[in-house]
Amino acid sequence: MEDDNSELDLSVMKDFDNFVKEFTMSASADVPQLDSTVEDLLDISYEDLLSMNSKECSARSFKLSGYAMYIQGVFNQTKARLNWCEDVLNHILSKEWANYDPYMKYELKRHAVISGNEFAQKVEKLRSRLQARITILDGKLIDVRGMAEKLNELARRKSYDERG
Repeated sequence: MEDDNSELDLSVMKDFDNFVKEFTMSASADVPQLDSTVEDLLDISYEDLLSMNSKECSARSFKLSGYAMYIQGVFNQTKARLNWCEDVLNHILSKEWANYDPYMKYELKRHAVISGNEFAQKVEKLRSRLQARITILDGKLIDVRGMAEKLNELARRKSYDERG
């Protein structure tokens, strides 16, 4: 296949990436990243968990919620990048689609178009890495949110125990 995207490179992705970062910063407050308090909370011992009072549990739950918000922001930026890659690949595929047997399976046709286009290969490699990152971030986000909720529940229970 003729590579009509040879003048393109992934610098277009960098421009898009800058737009996403600028938009994210303008649309939300600066969110804290991983710090020593969050690291300690993610690896808290059972004994330390039991020794916290309700106010400490609430404060630490809030800290974990802030970290979850940071992870969500990274997830959203990564998802926007992934969507960009998929849009670019779909554009390339639509231009090359007619050059292949109409009865060829979609997956085979997609692979053939991408393997015959150097720019599409770069975008596909980036798409694959971004998909892996999204999978990791999604799991981490679920875990951190769950931990924050559990700490908040523990804070409520301890609050009732402290009153009674």
